[in-house]
Amino acid sequence: MVIVIRRASELHYYDKKARKILEFMLKTGKLKLYIASSFTAVNTLQGKKPGNFHFVPLPVNKYLFCRAISNVVDTSDYGQNTWPGGTSPRFSLVG
Repeated sequence: MVIVIRRASELHYYDKKARKILEFMLKTGKLKLYIASSFTAVNTLQGKKPGNFHFVPLPVNKYLFCRAISNVVDTSDYGQNTWPGGTSPRFSLVG
């Protein structure tokens, strides 16, 4: 999930509505979170695990931010030599 917080009103909404849900999702390991914000209070989420939470301070170039996310996803999720969906299906041909 990618979140960009640019204004104080967006930070207020994030604190009231999204923070608790995101903390729970990070604790369970079901979410990888990328946050770009000029507010350092966003960087204080509970339950951060290495590799699941990435914080980038604003201002940042959109292209560089997307490139950084792409690099992290490529190396962490697809760095293994396994099929992303598990094992490939086995077909038996008769005849």
